[in-house]
Formats: sequence, structure tokens, C-alpha cells
Amino acid sequence: MKDLIPALLFALTCSLSAHAQPADSPFQDEQTIELASGVVMPASELETLIQAAMAATTTPGAAIAVVNDGEVVYESTFGVEHVGTKAPLTTRSVFEAASLSKPLFGFLAMTFVQDGLLDLDRPLHEYLPNPDFPDDERYRRITARHVLAHQTGLPNWRDDNPELGLALKFTPGEGFFYSGEGYEYLAEVLAHLAQTNDAGLEALFQERIAQPLGMTRTTFIATREQLCARATPHIDGKTIRLKPQDPTFGAAYSVHTDAGDYIRFGLGLINGQVLDRESYAQYLEAQNSPIPADDPGRAYGLSDWALGFSIYDLPFGRFYSHGGNNPGYSSMFFVNPERRWAAVIFTNANQANDFLLTIAARLGGLDGYQP
Repeated sequence: MKDLIPALLFALTCSLSAHAQPADSPFQDEQTIELASGVVMPASELETLIQAAMAATTTPGAAIAVVNDGEVVYESTFGVEHVGTKAPLTTRSVFEAASLSKPLFGFLAMTFVQDGLLDLDRPLHEYLPNPDFPDDERYRRITARHVLAHQTGLPNWRDDNPELGLALKFTPGEGFFYSGEGYEYLAEVLAHLAQTNDAGLEALFQERIAQPLGMTRTTFIATREQLCARATPHIDGKTIRLKPQDPTFGAAYSVHTDAGDYIRFGLGLINGQVLDRESYAQYLEAQNSPIPADDPGRAYGLSDWALGFSIYDLPFGRFYSHGGNNPGYSSMFFVNPERRWAAVIFTNANQANDFLLTIAARLGGLDGYQP
């Protein structure tokens, strides 16, 4: 009962802060969209596919934005924020971006590299020892490059196997295993280098990344206004309780945003903003990650990892991509800077991978694609 009081107070605050919502789509009905392959399709055809895929996968709501030739040509929402109230999603509905936080955080880390504060290949232990690591000399080898390319050997989360905790799966740099723990460690290092805390990292993200890219509605530490505008999360078609405000800067998972704002990150990559040419090239450089041969992503074109992105080599170019899953939310982002093309998809459905892959395959121009 005690834990319920803050949640009730927060819900009351949100109910008292109702605000006008913009129209769902600012684009014309006859809008066309260029797919990643270069094929042009009517927006209405994509919308029909989205609605059918939502029905087939019990996805309550979805938001999407697409960039063609360096411009946002399509942004729209589908379905509802809440299956009970039937309130429709809008273009300002906020989603937990989950692991789409990682490429943004990697971009922030590269500003420290650009400023000469962080060396990608210097052991992080030399900047800030991690007291949570077991007494194992191998931990002292972990670098920022290992973290951003998932080569630390750390588990995804220590709670995944409480008996093993932070036990290394391999010597850093000698294998590949997706790890949120590594990102959280690097965030602690960046805070140490900047002599700040979680709130200070948020301020640095806003100053160095969000403001230059025009991302006015994207944060790692959600504002109260964002939390009130969140699409309700769903698991198996049923709503789950919204999490209260959290002051933690979760480098691996905590970004709150909407499709129209996150796609500005794609525009920033397309236009080469924020980072100088050398740092930008390092950020997107393939890291020769030893991805297991049986990784299911290989069937879709997964070839390597950059410093925050997975790399997909498709018949019509190299795409940088990331997916995200938080309880009740799923998302996907992909960008091809060379073709000046990008897209982002958010849903308020848990593990909506079938839906995301269906839409991503169509946007990619991979008609009938079956991995």
C-alpha cells in the first residue's frame, strides 16, 4: 500500500496536466515513400501493411517516421495508447526507447573521445575502477571500444544469473556478447571524467547531442511531462503499470522519446553533425566483432558491430541498426548515411519482434523476405 501512494499521486498529476495533441500525420494522403532499396511506394500501401501486421500480432499502437534523401517525408501513428480507454496514439505520444539508448549513448561517448578525454583503447580501470567486479585481472582489460562493440565478456545484466553475477564469459576483446552492464560502467566513467552525476550526464547529453540535433523531446532521464505523455505499455495485449519517475541515467535503456524526435538522430548521422570527420568515422567503423555463426541476425544480413550499432550489409548498402525492448515497449531504428535514408518504429507492445521485422522488411524493400 505504501508503494502505491507515489504512483497514485503521479497519476493524479498527469490527469491534471492534459494538453492539446497535434494531428497524427502532417503529410498528404497521396504521399509516397522511397524504400531503402530505392523502390517508391504509396504511403497508403505501407499503412495497410502496418494495420494488418498490428492486428496479426496484437500490437496496440505504433509510431513511425521515415527519412528520404535527408528529409523526414513520413511520420504517423496507428492504434491506441491504451487498450482499455481506446485513446489514440498521437505523434507526441512518448515511448521508452529501451536499447535504442545505446547508439545515442555511444554518440555521446564519442564526443569525449573527440575532446581527448576518453581513449577508446585505454582500459577503463585506469579511469575508474569498478568495485563490483570480482577479483579477476581480466576485468582490468575492458576498454570503451569493448563496451560499445559488446566485446567486454560481461553478461547483459548481473541479475540474469544471480549465482554468476558479473562473471566474465570470455577475456575482453576475445568474443562477442551483448551487454548492458558494460554500457552502465562506461556511463560511470564518463560521469567521473566530467566530474558530474546522472543529472549532469543528462545535461551533457542535452548540450552536446540533443540541442545540436534539434531533439527537443528526447531525454535519458524522463521529465514529468514526458511521463504523463507516455503510451501505456502492454504485455500480451494487456496493460501493465507505468513506472514512476526515475532519476537514473540508464545508458543502455532509459531514453524516452517519440518517433519524430528520435528520427532527428538519423538526420544527424546522415548530415555528419556533432562529431568531426575522424570521430564520426570511428563511431561507424566495423569492429570485427566475432558474432557467433548461429546468431539469428545473420539471416537478415547482420555482419558486424560498430560503436553502438549493429551493422547489416544488404544488397543495396550498409545499414546501421538497433532494436529495443523494455517491458511493454519495442522499437527498431535503422539508417544508411550514404543513401541518406533512415526509419524508426516504436510500439507499446512487449517483444513485438514479429511486427517490427514485418515492417522493417517492407521499408527495406525486401519483399517476401524470409530469413
